[in-house]
Amino acid sequence: ALWCTFFLEYWKRQQATLAMEWGMVGFEEEEQARPQFDGEWIPSPIDGSNVLYYPPSAKLKRVLTSQAIIMALVLCVVGAVSS
Repeated sequence: ALWCTFFLEYWKRQQATLAMEWGMVGFEEEEQARPQFDGEWIPSPIDGSNVLYYPPSAKLKRVLTSQAIIMALVLCVVGAVSS
């Protein structure tokens, strides 16, 4: 179990070093929500603060629509190549 502790401490040090090199220190504080995100503001069940929420049913609808369009286009390509 001692090697596990050493590994975790090494990993924390490595993570901090890479974050500093890549300019990612404090990134979470600077991060902003995308303006295109069309979620709704709801109170967080964890701490009560307002968070943007996108319903899973709406996400599923968008994903299925995208997959159907992609499949139709793939079938068009297969049909064009095979004929």
